[in-house]
Amino acid sequence: MPSAPSFRLTQARVPLCLVAAGGLAADRDGLTLVDLAVEEGRIASILPAGTERLQDGPVLDLDGGIVLPRLVDCHVHLDKGHIWPRQRNPDGSFMGALNSV
Repeated sequence: MPSAPSFRLTQARVPLCLVAAGGLAADRDGLTLVDLAVEEGRIASILPAGTERLQDGPVLDLDGGIVLPRLVDCHVHLDKGHIWPRQRNPDGSFMGALNSV
């Protein structure tokens, strides 16, 4: 990845379900070919491949490489919250855990 604050990623394949369609079509894998403009570490624009006006700054041709959002593990274990000594789950069920906390 370029270290510059602003750069372009061209010919990137991204899941169509994660972008506003705007004239984009998915391939058999549900991916679409786009050009991405990154400004100050954030995606500034997503356009069909070949339509992004390349401005000053580095350009990285991904040649169909897949770009995915950063993954975040946002699940919780209600039974592993280390609260058993403070708040017991009376019947050991999911609803019991929800009602206890």
